[in-house]
Amino acid sequence: MEEAERRLSYHYGRVLIETARVLSPQFSDSLVCLTGAELEMLRNMTAYLGRRDTYVSTYDSTYYLVPDDEDWDDIAALVAELENKLMVCPKAILSPDKSSTEFKTVVCDGSPYVSLTFATVPQDRVRTVDLITAQCAGDVADAILFQIYDGSDWRTFNANTSIATGALYKGDVPLTLEEDQALRVLWVNPAYGDTLNAFMVAYDWEVD
Repeated sequence: MEEAERRLSYHYGRVLIETARVLSPQFSDSLVCLTGAELEMLRNMTAYLGRRDTYVSTYDSTYYLVPDDEDWDDIAALVAELENKLMVCPKAILSPDKSSTEFKTVVCDGSPYVSLTFATVPQDRVRTVDLITAQCAGDVADAILFQIYDGSDWRTFNANTSIATGALYKGDVPLTLEEDQALRVLWVNPAYGDTLNAFMVAYDWEVD
């Protein structure tokens, strides 16, 4: 499509979506729960999202440019994927099942590595973790690692060093876990006799 064909006039009441914010989103992936009314509204909104004149690549004082062919192909694919999730894919529609907090504590026995592991995500569930913290209550350690079990091994997603006595250290959240995954906190060289604490706030969702 030539640039002249991409020029459109502004219309009162039309909400424009910036192409760059769709193709390079500023938000990370999220897990959401929708009511029936919200789902109905989103399903109908996809018809509007499938129109090229909804998107703006460049603003001018009297007109705007819709996406070029390459960007439009990418946006159309994203809209089709969203439609599939809302209309077809059962995993897109989630019902809140359980909210929970877990507090775990252990006294260091002198081992160079001490860990506390939270409950594994059960079958047919996904888990959203809103908060995970760790602490050396009375002494220090070389490091505190936040780790996720991905089905085959433990992988560190946050590492904290220069641990201060009594300070709370937080893992990066929100975080979504799938079936059979789990989180743990690993202390490196904690002091003998120190109390190590870990805390997690999470929500389990049943996949319909």
